[in-house]
Amino acid sequence: LEQIHESFTGYFCSETETAETIKTTFDELGYLVDPHTAVGLFCAKKYIEESGDTRKIVLASTASAFKFPGDVCRSLEIEVDGDDPAALIAALEEATNEQAPAQLTRTLTLPVRFDRSVDKEDMAKFVFGDI
Repeated sequence: LEQIHESFTGYFCSETETAETIKTTFDELGYLVDPHTAVGLFCAKKYIEESGDTRKIVLASTASAFKFPGDVCRSLEIEVDGDDPAALIAALEEATNEQAPAQLTRTLTLPVRFDRSVDKEDMAKFVFGDI
């Protein structure tokens, strides 16, 4: 474990810090990030502050902000009535002047294929065909 700590470090980010990072990144840089990327940005900044490391950091953005339109709209303080994905995406597009990926918006027009959920205590029965 001691050897691992010589090469690796880990950080985390609260939901509030994630939302603040989404907003700050957009307000200051004009760059729209998804919640996962916001966590990475927050943790990278925290690492730099704590370690004093001056090397460049490469952070791979993990998703489109439009995949999480409700969370991103709340983070950017964009008012939207309800939680309809199409309305959330439209509001995010309008407020940020960015366009959602066509592959994502296309999913809004596809028929629902799966509409069943299974309680976690019934999962094994479901997987093995007992329910």
